[in-house]
Amino acid sequence: MEPSTQQLKLYVALFRVDLSASTTTNTEHDEDTDTPKEIISLLDVIWLGRYSHEVISTGLECAGLVVVEKSSKEHGNDDHEDDGTNDSVVTCYAALGHPTTTPRVVISAVAINIGVGATTTNHYHQPWCQDVDLPSTQVPAILSGMVSHDTATDGFVMMSTSGLVCVCSGRVDPPTSSIYDVPSANNGGGGGGVVVDASTVATLTNHLVSAFRQYCAHQHQQQDQQQAVTLPTSVSSTVPPSLYNASTAALRLAVVAAAKLWLDPPDSTSRNGGGGGVGAIQELQEGLQSLANYVNFLVHASLYKRLGLTERIALRDLGEQVSAICACLQDWQQLQLQSPHSLTVNNHAQHSPYRIMTRSIQTLHQHCIHLAPQLQVLQQQWFPPAIDHNNSNSHMLVGEETVWILHQFSSLLCVAMTSALSYRERQSELLYNIAPEGTGISSSSWISDPTAQIVLIRQLQLMDSALQQTSSSSSSTALVDAPTMTNDTLKQHVETLSKVLLDSYRGGSPRETNEEAYHAAKALCVGLIRTHNQNDSLALKLSVDHAYLDGICSICHETENVETLERLLQNQTLDGSLDFESGVTFSRFVLQWHADRGLYASVLDLGRHCSDSSTLTTYLHDDSRLANYKWIHSMRMGQHDLATQELVSVARGQETDRTVSLDAH
Repeated sequence: MEPSTQQLKLYVALFRVDLSASTTTNTEHDEDTDTPKEIISLLDVIWLGRYSHEVISTGLECAGLVVVEKSSKEHGNDDHEDDGTNDSVVTCYAALGHPTTTPRVVISAVAINIGVGATTTNHYHQPWCQDVDLPSTQVPAILSGMVSHDTATDGFVMMSTSGLVCVCSGRVDPPTSSIYDVPSANNGGGGGGVVVDASTVATLTNHLVSAFRQYCAHQHQQQDQQQAVTLPTSVSSTVPPSLYNASTAALRLAVVAAAKLWLDPPDSTSRNGGGGGVGAIQELQEGLQSLANYVNFLVHASLYKRLGLTERIALRDLGEQVSAICACLQDWQQLQLQSPHSLTVNNHAQHSPYRIMTRSIQTLHQHCIHLAPQLQVLQQQWFPPAIDHNNSNSHMLVGEETVWILHQFSSLLCVAMTSALSYRERQSELLYNIAPEGTGISSSSWISDPTAQIVLIRQLQLMDSALQQTSSSSSSTALVDAPTMTNDTLKQHVETLSKVLLDSYRGGSPRETNEEAYHAAKALCVGLIRTHNQNDSLALKLSVDHAYLDGICSICHETENVETLERLLQNQTLDGSLDFESGVTFSRFVLQWHADRGLYASVLDLGRHCSDSSTLTTYLHDDSRLANYKWIHSMRMGQHDLATQELVSVARGQETDRTVSLDAH
């Protein structure tokens, strides 16, 4: 009992008992006798924070306790150095049961690494804890006292009230890394990063999964009984106290880890929907609903308000990826139903592109929270990178089957990205309480990850090669006898993926954005849209949105759209933008771009529209190529005396040039 709060808490105390000989002298017989003496020392006390006051006070029962000690090597730690110590791992298994919770029986295991050195000085590491939920259908309860040590497995044997004899054994492994170094921005504070113990995160993750499982069981029970839903009350009484007492940094890491573990469990490859058909689609849809329920659980448990923007986006990323994969499976299934005979030639052959594509798409759902790496693997399998990367034809495609796969994979990417962004638009505010895009908040997402960006760039390059190969054909010509596979379709994919790619850089954190890659992506996307789609208005819009200064100047000049350029110079839209290669501001870049092409009249005319009137004056002073035209700007500015001096200087310079020219002859 905690005196300050009058709350019951459950602890596991670890003691060490040492037997040492203490010599005493018998004065009557004048002889020494050895009397054994027990020295009991308390190593640590571990709070089992999973069990709340309500659970403990309403019938929590410990059916048995087993303590097992193994050496580090027996426990599987081969990295232990031979430093004169003999480390051992002590594990305490406790079988705990409650008549009303879900699950009813939980095995809580606490492990501690104890080292005994050559000098008999004991040292130990921070203990770690893991919980295992037993299925209530097979193990509804454990008979008290029917728990004993199993020497064969170094676990324990217990008797269930269902008549089953259960043998529980295993290793309580510490996390692979000992600490997490969480940046201060992630936990809402200033200063340096926060160090979080990984074992604490693992324990909190386990508690979150168990509490959410009980939340879902309670929810289903209320729905079956058609009772009014009283979720906040039920959640508050079953949430493990460890979650409320955890540090903010540790809780945030655990919340995201628990969501990943729930959506993508270790045995996900053996799911019922392994075929990728209707069962897989239903499973993904249930996963989306579970994620929404998980967020609601966090809200009702008053845990969601402790999450930062990074964690909320991480949860939303999981939903986006599940939604994207679900849309891909639905789209492929619909395509099969609509036109199975025209998908490709020999589509029933075992190794036909159709069969290969179908198997590949059906595997996406098996690891639904790792979409970008899966897409990269598929892309590399279907379109291996060329050996000669310096060859301008390194993305050349050959054969109808390859072009067919290109169309299908491009369509797959478009469906995935469109679905993910649609999910983001619908759920950002409604479910995740994330401010809408365009509010000045810079946030990273899974689409901003370099892996996803590499996939998009590679696909755009492949589509560029395909469109170049078919440029001699009509844009409406069908490929591979598939009515929907035309150049027009591929051009639509170019537009869609170009927008997604560029937005992925803009959505990333400025600190993490690769400016060189971003600049190359701007040149690629704008160039493709202008060359193949001949859509200068979209190309100009993307150039303005992403501050691609060379694209803005090129498009405005080639389309004689001077008004847009003048407006951009006047309204200061791009004043803070710098050119990646030259590092100059937008206004100066416009003047320099036109001067480099000998368009001096345009320099003088456009310079008058710069938001800063000194921009043109400074540029004319710095660029010697326009020395002979400075007087025109001075005249326009009403500085007639200065214009006269500059014009006289121009005349004298021309006279000198003429004299030098005559002397040369």
